[in-house]
Amino acid sequence: LELRKPVALVKSKGNVFLVDGDGIRLPGRYYKWPNSNEHTVSILVDKLEDVPISGKKWNDQRVLAGVDLVKFLKKNKADELFRIKHVDVSGVGSRFLTRKSDIILWTKNGIQIKWGCSPLCGDADELSDADKLRNLFSVARVTGNKFDGLKYVDVRWTRPVVKR
Repeated sequence: LELRKPVALVKSKGNVFLVDGDGIRLPGRYYKWPNSNEHTVSILVDKLEDVPISGKKWNDQRVLAGVDLVKFLKKNKADELFRIKHVDVSGVGSRFLTRKSDIILWTKNGIQIKWGCSPLCGDADELSDADKLRNLFSVARVTGNKFDGLKYVDVRWTRPVVKR
C-alpha cells in the first residue's frame, strides 16, 4: 500500500485533477484536499491532450514541468512567501514560436512572474531555477514580497526586469 500526498491541482477548462510529487494523477474521491489552512498551488494548462486514469503518471510534459516547479517552490517556501496561486504551463515548448516565457507564475494579487523555460527544455543558456529564485528574492528585497505596484517580474535574465 502506497499513500500518496497531493502536491498541486491541475486545472484545465473547468476540469480539476489532483497530482502528487511524482506526477501521478490521484483519485479525488479519496482526498479532502486542499484544507482551508493549507496553501494550494494550481497548475494551469490550456488544453490537456491525454488525461491518465487515477494512479497513472501524466505523459504531458507541461504538467510534469509544473509539478517539478511546484515542488521546487514548496521546498524553498517561496510558494507561501510570494503568495503563488497558479503556475501556468500552457506555453511550455512554444517559446521559440512565441518568444514569450514558457512558464508564468501568478500571485494571489494578480502579479505575473515570468519564469522562462523549465529544466525539461534542456536549453543551455537558460538560468537554473535556483538562479531565477535568487532573482525573485532580489526584486522582493526592493519592492516587498507582494510586489505591490508592479505589473510583472521577469526573472529569466541575469538581471531581473520589472514593469510598473
